[in-house]
Amino acid sequence: MAWLVGPGYAALLSGVASPRRMGLSQIDWGASFGYGLALAGLALGVLLLAGITVRRSGPADGAWSTPSAAVVGSLLLAIEAGALQFQWAFYRDAAIQAAEAWGVAAPTPAGTWIGVGLVGLQAALNPALRRDLRSPTDGAVRMLRLSLLLVTAVLYLLSRNFWLGWALHAAAAILLEPRLLTLANEKGSRPAT
Repeated sequence: MAWLVGPGYAALLSGVASPRRMGLSQIDWGASFGYGLALAGLALGVLLLAGITVRRSGPADGAWSTPSAAVVGSLLLAIEAGALQFQWAFYRDAAIQAAEAWGVAAPTPAGTWIGVGLVGLQAALNPALRRDLRSPTDGAVRMLRLSLLLVTAVLYLLSRNFWLGWALHAAAAILLEPRLLTLANEKGSRPAT
């Protein structure tokens, strides 16, 4: 988690990163609750439909062994979602700042998609990602995160709200990640370690 949050936090403390461009402050709540909330609701609805499909093909007793495991696991997934969103916001901010410096006509959209590209580059250089994509268990979770990266980038363009992106990411992770892992484990697709 320190790797996800540390560089962005240090940049915020040193004044290099902008809390406004990261979507942490000076939020237009009207826009956030307009198009942003509509997109978040639509995306969450699609993910819920996917969750129902996963649930029907998964275990009947649920993804968590006990209620306390569900609470702790959900809390950890929400924290991880926030850390990922913070890292993505940091990359997006750096790219928007660079686009402004280069005189790009629309720096926010350009920087947002450059930030997505930077996250993709970081993932492509990660050997663990290549290993995970060969595993149906971890590959499904990585593909969920890719879809969340793209959806939250669009959500940022509509709302400029980090908090809304975190809420969407946390809800999707809590609803889908445990079920994807449980389903793959039951089918015996997780490689032995």
